[in-house]
Amino acid sequence: MLDAGILAELGRIDALLVAASRRLHAERSGDPGDYRGLFISDLEFQELLARPFGQPLLCARPPRAPDDQPATTSAPWPHLVRAFGLTRFEQDALLLCLLPELDLKYDRILAYLQDDVTAKRPMVDLLLNLLCPDLPERIYARPAFEATGALARFGLLRIEPPAEGPDALLRRTATVAPDLARWLLGAA
Repeated sequence: MLDAGILAELGRIDALLVAASRRLHAERSGDPGDYRGLFISDLEFQELLARPFGQPLLCARPPRAPDDQPATTSAPWPHLVRAFGLTRFEQDALLLCLLPELDLKYDRILAYLQDDVTAKRPMVDLLLNLLCPDLPERIYARPAFEATGALARFGLLRIEPPAEGPDALLRRTATVAPDLARWLLGAA
């Protein structure tokens, strides 16, 4: 079962992502035409943002009562944060990268935000733009995604070069290591 602490943190990050997404959407204009599947329409984007955190798209069965839920034996999130000495920025970046492991709606939201339907995982540029309020903070946070930063050095995130185009740190994609995702989501 998913630990309540990480669930609350993921809900907080979802709210941050939705708020930032709505601001960006308000700034963008126009619709590139009817090329469904090649782009994410404004309507689809708004529908994705409107769906409450954790709500399944198709399941009509009500959630289990709290007493039906298996007991959590450990709290992986606080343990991870303490063990690796993660800053709030590093925690939030990791949580943002974990969202697509919970719901594929985040693939579409991230693709919309990056203006690339194939970019289903966050690039370093998007993470910095979402989590840093200004340029000095963005510059200060950049090393978190380099090989010497805790996220990559400890294997918490995989920072991968782009499939096409020049290899620049801002264009690299960040994904949660699969074993870590399973552990954090209670499957390991």
